[in-house]
Amino acid sequence: MSRERRNTIWAAAAGVLVLIAVGLRIQNALHMEIGLDYDAWGHWAYISHLLQSWKLPAPHDGWSMAHPPLYYYLAGLVGRGPAGGDRETVFVMMRFVSTFAGLAIVGLAVVLTHRVDPGNIKRAVLTACVLLFLPVHIYISAMLHEEMLCALFTSLAVSILAFEGLSQPRAPARHDLALGVLCGLALMTKLTGALTLAVVLATLALRELSGGQPGRGLARIARVLAVALPLGGWFYARNLIEFGYLYPHGLPVHEVMFSMPPGTRDVLDYLRIPLATFTDPRLLVPSLLHSVWGSTYVTLWFDGQGCFLPVRAPHLLELGRVLMILGLVPCIAFVWGTTRGVRRAWSTRGSGPDLPLLLIVAATVAGYVLFTWRNPWFAVLKASYLLGISVPFAFYAGGVLDRWTDSARSRARAVIVTGTLLALIAASTATFTYGLMFERRGLPGIPWEELRVEGR
Repeated sequence: MSRERRNTIWAAAAGVLVLIAVGLRIQNALHMEIGLDYDAWGHWAYISHLLQSWKLPAPHDGWSMAHPPLYYYLAGLVGRGPAGGDRETVFVMMRFVSTFAGLAIVGLAVVLTHRVDPGNIKRAVLTACVLLFLPVHIYISAMLHEEMLCALFTSLAVSILAFEGLSQPRAPARHDLALGVLCGLALMTKLTGALTLAVVLATLALRELSGGQPGRGLARIARVLAVALPLGGWFYARNLIEFGYLYPHGLPVHEVMFSMPPGTRDVLDYLRIPLATFTDPRLLVPSLLHSVWGSTYVTLWFDGQGCFLPVRAPHLLELGRVLMILGLVPCIAFVWGTTRGVRRAWSTRGSGPDLPLLLIVAATVAGYVLFTWRNPWFAVLKASYLLGISVPFAFYAGGVLDRWTDSARSRARAVIVTGTLLALIAASTATFTYGLMFERRGLPGIPWEELRVEGR
């Protein structure tokens, strides 16, 4: 079969897959019950306050009120707009904001793939599918939540740096302005925006030092900081001046979490991957309570937190097991692709697209480890906290999957991997299209209060 013929087939497949992925997100945004999102009551209290007054609440005034305000101000604008401030309108409109942000992230990963490997439509399609049918990407898009918006700002900043590495010519000053704005917006959306700023500064420093131009690197860093800190840092400065901390930890308003299991963390919690990850993907399973990465994997490919799916339903656990096993293929592809990226970044001294992608992965994982260590409760183990690495996840996994599905290299492997990916797409679509197989009618979350067995 000619290359043109293969590209035509893959382009047609891409159109079908995009329609499915967009359609299921629209279905979820419109039909998921209002107010049953994870922590929606706390987020809505914040938004309700801003519907009455633009003055920021104190961090200790409510569950979500310590969060940076950009997402909530945006929701307040929606509520004060022509469509009116009723609860349902705000929820649905903000779900579409997250949906748009998520699809924009997919687009960035595809554009980066096209820039690196122009003309390879199959690789671009596989890169898109990694995110389009990633369960955490789907269900967070249907939430009243700031995670996806912050991930978009991070993805845009990292992508600009990756594109700079591909083009090589001296970056114009407007790039530094754009990077500063994106870092500032990320800081204003979520505390993890600090990781975005750190990665941008580290990339600029390493690239200019390796190129023998430290002065130019310092100038670029200064321009980024001159924009990012006033735009995003004022919120944290206000906290420090008024309340004595940059960002709170252990507020009384969150004390319900302090009694959640397991309550402690040790180093082995970051090394254990129990069999229950694949056989019983529910976060209250005793072995998963002491497995940070096992629990995180469960929330990547399933909904072990019970924030989108019902806690119990016929065939739900069976589908969860299927997703856990099938999800290994893109995850292994990502790990393999990342190691190849490390080798390329080392050999090119950071001049290609890999350096910012690798740095955001490293910074996000390190930040997640620190956060879960300081907050040793099952409820904080969420793959949604890792959405900032969506672009490198799709980019690296898509590149490896492209090789694995190349029948010229190995026909048997190509058939097996292609079949696995198709099964993964089908299982993810069936499970996470709201109302197709499952609807959650009760309050979100799993009944952790019932877990009273000593030592769990």
